[in-house]
Amino acid sequence: MHGSFHYWLLAVTVFDSISLVIDVVDIARYWMGERQPILKADNNAF
Repeated sequence: MHGSFHYWLLAVTVFDSISLVIDVVDIARYWMGERQPILKADNNAF
């Protein structure tokens, strides 16, 4: 791979990896009870 495609692919991989780590930490904190759901389902939900 050469040129800008290589840098674009690298940037996407780096940012997606960071996002994945943040999501895993957020889920772990939720399971441990440190966080509350942002939205709660009720009978009016569609």
